[in-house]
Amino acid sequence: MKKVYICSPYAGDTRANKAYARDLTRHAVEMGFAPIAPHLYLTEALDDGIPAERAAGIDAAFALLDTCDMLLFGCDRGISAGMLAELELARKRGIPILAGYYKTAGEGGVLRKGVESFLLTGAPPAGGKYAEIG
Repeated sequence: MKKVYICSPYAGDTRANKAYARDLTRHAVEMGFAPIAPHLYLTEALDDGIPAERAAGIDAAFALLDTCDMLLFGCDRGISAGMLAELELARKRGIPILAGYYKTAGEGGVLRKGVESFLLTGAPPAGGKYAEIG
């Protein structure tokens, strides 16, 4: 079974963002992958508001990403600085990126306009639809 790293936002509306991460995680299992979603559980043990704990959580997440076969990039809820760092690390390590599947309630896997160019160039689409979330 291949391991897939779930890359989606945490900061901002954490309740909705965690629900989105759970949805991506469930979908990964349904697709036959073993999902790794550190922002779902590390944030339960570490305080994201304490810089040293946040840094430790990021280090742990990057170590987990290194063990994965691919990264699932879900950006329906925006693209955070943390997601950009995960994406950059995956690219540096040669970890394939599953792009184009963004499942939210009522959608069955829709390629969002502009996401493909973002993944190829690293530049968010014009209009800031996929700008960093706050």
